Amino acid sequence: LAKACYDLGAQCIFRETSPQHFDTPAGDGLFPRKGEILQCMVSPPISFTTLSTFRNDILHDVISNVGSSNLGFLKVMPIFDRLVGLNDAHKKDDCTHFFSNPEFWEPWHLSLTEVLGDLFKQMLR
Repeated sequence: LAKACYDLGAQCIFRETSPQHFDTPAGDGLFPRKGEILQCMVSPPISFTTLSTFRNDILHDVISNVGSSNLGFLKVMPIFDRLVGLNDAHKKDDCTHFFSNPEFWEPWHLSLTEVLGDLFKQMLR
């Protein structure tokens, strides 16, 4: 998709994946593939932010490798770090930040506003 945006000269914003807070033996918070139903973490371990970012690492690598064309742009909306500490704010058994809650939407909107503001500043240059 990033390559298509580049080829078309489109203006695309990709958002990072949000953290998952499943209480797993590995301490990575990721949903277990075997379909086990787990509770949400009470407190993420210190290693959590490095164990759980592989999806975002791939996203940032792809955006860096594809780059931006003269007409369009590819930007990333950061959200992972803003939600990583909200492990105690899940609805029921949702440890993924999927269900809406005003406490979750504020960081999303702030991130999007910052990305759009940066783009506006670039356009003025």
